[in-house]
Amino acid sequence: MLSITYHDLGRSEDALLMAEYALEFCRRFLPPDHPLIGTSMGNLAMAYSDLARYEEAVAMSESALEFNRRVLPPDHPDLGRDMNNLAVTYRDVGRHEDDLAMKESALELWGRVLPPTHRDVVESLLNISACYFMAGQTAKGLECAREAVARRQESLPPGHPDTADAERLLFSMEHCVCGLNPKP
Repeated sequence: MLSITYHDLGRSEDALLMAEYALEFCRRFLPPDHPLIGTSMGNLAMAYSDLARYEEAVAMSESALEFNRRVLPPDHPDLGRDMNNLAVTYRDVGRHEDDLAMKESALELWGRVLPPTHRDVVESLLNISACYFMAGQTAKGLECAREAVARRQESLPPGHPDTADAERLLFSMEHCVCGLNPKP
């Protein structure tokens, strides 16, 4: 959608206008239970978040997830996307426990319906590892990060940028832990 392109270009105001237009268009011309309505709601939530309109972002993200839970099968991977997007919005407003819970729900769903090395599953593990780490649960954070790195190494060729990113995150976490708890 054009709103995503504007988002990617950093044109947040244009992204908001396009997201609002797309949602209005979908509601006007599609059946009331069409999945593109939920997708458009999620895009609008992202546009609100980009403009620091967090209350609107939370409300729209929650509505998008609720809508898609109603119109999609219960194990549809897009529900995981909606959960993950809502988690990011929760993080943005400081609702860290809700952020972690929603990310764990997304991982649980994706773990049932996607291969263990699928990009969404591994990204979810990395996001959860960061949540644990920031909450002071370093052992859990490191465990998730190590699992994500292992899955990336298993599924991608050596030197792949996604693997390198995961390895850098793990290295940073390990370095922080060693810096906080130096070995004798």
